[in-house]
Amino acid sequence: MTTRLIALLLLGALMFALQRSATPDLTSSYRAISLALGFALLAATVLGNLVEHIGLPRLTGYLLFGLVCGPYVLSLITPTMASQLQIVNGLAVALIAFIAGLELNFARLRDRLALFALYGGTIIAITFAGILLVVFVAWAWLPIAPDITGTARLALALVLTTLLVSFSPTVTIAVIAESRARGPLCELVLALVVLGDLALILFFTLAMQFARTVTGGGLEDVGLLARLLWEIFGSLAFGAVIGGGFALYLRAVGRELTIVLLAVCVVITGTAEWLHFEALLVG
Repeated sequence: MTTRLIALLLLGALMFALQRSATPDLTSSYRAISLALGFALLAATVLGNLVEHIGLPRLTGYLLFGLVCGPYVLSLITPTMASQLQIVNGLAVALIAFIAGLELNFARLRDRLALFALYGGTIIAITFAGILLVVFVAWAWLPIAPDITGTARLALALVLTTLLVSFSPTVTIAVIAESRARGPLCELVLALVVLGDLALILFFTLAMQFARTVTGGGLEDVGLLARLLWEIFGSLAFGAVIGGGFALYLRAVGRELTIVLLAVCVVITGTAEWLHFEALLVG
């Protein structure tokens, strides 16, 4: 553990020295991607192994790394570098979502979907009601239009509460994949998180429309519903097409799977951004 800690400190010192001694365009050009990605992979891996020794998931170490070394604390990874790493973030989300799809067995879950929906709905309703009450009462102390009252305050509180209640399928799936957990509890958690996230996407759209209406923005046309349906069902349909193609490749060729899988994730990430799909749903 001491060796890993020393290695982490040396990596941080090396990154600091490179930033201070390199040419000015190092952190503002394409070379910044290589520098930031290499540092992130090495340092986050070391920190992940450190926190694993104290009984925490390695994902906790990755999050701590991003918080401490990111633009808002030590700035070893500058805002420019962080923005250029978004493509890596998209690939990671697609890969994690792909793993989640491998874990979800709809044949086994079909008979329990109603029960999962009841569990998820109860959890969301109780959590949503509690947070909404706190946000509405404490609105005057929040730095978001503190003077607003009545229906407008309720509408904005609904939007903020939806953001606070939202699940994180990416983190949930990452922890399950890292721990190699299996069994009914994992199936329950995955199903609840995915179904809950879909429900909150829909509710967030409705809450935003309600907020626009009461604050004078007016009603939008049917384009709002069309965009929502495109984002959800279009993503699922596109994911089914990509999955079918990958399944055919597995049957017909079945070689160089790692490279092909990364290529599939690149296609998902690029196409999702271009066609306004949700990469998590596609994966």
